[in-house]
Amino acid sequence: MRKKKESRGDKMEKNMSMIYKKKLTVLIVDDDQSRRTLHLGIIQMAGAFAYMARNAEEAVNLHRNGDSFNLIIIDNQWSSHMKVTSMIVGMTSREDENRACMEAGVDHCLVKPLTFGKMASIIDQLKCSS
Repeated sequence: MRKKKESRGDKMEKNMSMIYKKKLTVLIVDDDQSRRTLHLGIIQMAGAFAYMARNAEEAVNLHRNGDSFNLIIIDNQWSSHMKVTSMIVGMTSREDENRACMEAGVDHCLVKPLTFGKMASIIDQLKCSS
């Protein structure tokens, strides 16, 4: 007898259950409010908890107040201002800035806009490494 194929809803529920058990948290650092809001929705759809900061100073203040993050998604212009041990994913609006983004010390560099597929891939990497 064949095993029933898992539906997309079942996969998403299973994924969310894993994330809630591990309590993955993501920090979004971007000065553009509309991008932060878009990325927040995508991250929440992927099942992670998300926080937002407009700049590196706000991000550092969140950390100083006791918040910790499994993943930081940061606009390339702010990445050189942060010294953290979480996975950092830089974002750039231009594909040709990828190298500069990586040289700034991020773990991965994505071209904006953030999509569900890109976010799900990063979260899957985090789940496997923790």
